[in-house]
Amino acid sequence: MHKGVMRCATLLAVAAVSATSCTGAGMKSRVFEAPAELVWAAGAEVSNRAFLVDEVSKDDWTVRFRCGQLRGYHFEATVTPGTVATTRVVLQLRSNVRGIEREAWREGKRYLALIEQRLGRAGTR
Repeated sequence: MHKGVMRCATLLAVAAVSATSCTGAGMKSRVFEAPAELVWAAGAEVSNRAFLVDEVSKDDWTVRFRCGQLRGYHFEATVTPGTVATTRVVLQLRSNVRGIEREAWREGKRYLALIEQRLGRAGTR
């Protein structure tokens, strides 16, 4: 098949599959050794600088963002305060795209790594 036709077919397939997003595709989490306010600020900054933000809710401590091919990987990050010095970030893949889930999680791991980098490597478990 011609490369241009193949590329177009791939983009259309990804767009069609990405249009059907729902919750429950998977989760990852990381505990940071930092106060919740500091983790929240780092996560909000990372999402604004490196991803396409859909929604930020300080009241719910959540950020929804997109990334990847055609911005088809939809994530929701939730910051949950733990003890005084620990905070958990739960990252949920919201796209129902089984064929590209592994690729999507590369972007999800990048989000968590950027928070870690922003906080300074000392703040993770």
